[in-house]
Amino acid sequence: MNKWLIISTLEGLIFTAKEKKCVLGDDAKEDIHKIKEVYEELIRFWELDESLIDEFGKEVES
Repeated sequence: MNKWLIISTLEGLIFTAKEKKCVLGDDAKEDIHKIKEVYEELIRFWELDESLIDEFGKEVES
């Protein structure tokens, strides 16, 4: 596993969710939910520290 690539992907998903929230506002909720599901699946699949899941909420929902 290339940990750097996975971490970069997770950061990209957070960035995308934040950008959708800024551009689309409340209309982005469904898209953000889908992005979060992918984010969580990657963490579980690659057996990363599950505390990273909380990071998505802190970054996007703040």
